[in-house]
Amino acid sequence: MSCVGLLSAAPAPDGPAFFEAKIRPLFIEHCQKCHGEKKQEGGLRLDTKAGWQKGGDHGAVIVPGDPDKSRLIQAVRRKDKSLQMPPKRALGAEEVAALEQWVKLGAPDPREGVAVAKSGVDPAVVQKHWAFQPLTHPQPPTPKANSWSQQPLDRFVLARMQQQGLVPNPPADPRALLRRMTFDLTGLPPTPEEIEAFERAYSPIGNRQS
Repeated sequence: MSCVGLLSAAPAPDGPAFFEAKIRPLFIEHCQKCHGEKKQEGGLRLDTKAGWQKGGDHGAVIVPGDPDKSRLIQAVRRKDKSLQMPPKRALGAEEVAALEQWVKLGAPDPREGVAVAKSGVDPAVVQKHWAFQPLTHPQPPTPKANSWSQQPLDRFVLARMQQQGLVPNPPADPRALLRRMTFDLTGLPPTPEEIEAFERAYSPIGNRQS
């Protein structure tokens, strides 16, 4: 067997390892500022495998196995003045060669799933919010001068008011109640006829139950 044959039979680099060693750092340093989680110029993301597989506004950017047909490779080669990336500084020859080699290998990319934006919220803190707490059945307090309370919930309200040194307003008369309702619902005061009809039909017990 000739030496030439031995040289030509050199094994191809491992795809995922090649990506991690050469391509991922290149994407992070030169590409993801404009094609990442926060910003996607041209509708393209390069921070995920799903991103470049989806392509950008002009279609596919990588054709696995064919660097010459891949817009990403065309952009970094900078032969077309209308398609030059990165825009401010050209990649080095070794970096371009690494991208070309990666595409020739079939563009192996071990990154799985879709990048999820970090919310910056601590799940442990969220779980302490009252909305995530189990239901309880607390006993209503027994506030002083409890004649104002009409139901158990009122006792909680009255107890807190008394802690703050507040006193409940006296019950509103039918005319005041009707004015509040009509202003809330229509933005207009009630007519004299409506006031008269409401006062005739008003029942304190029925009002509390409605």
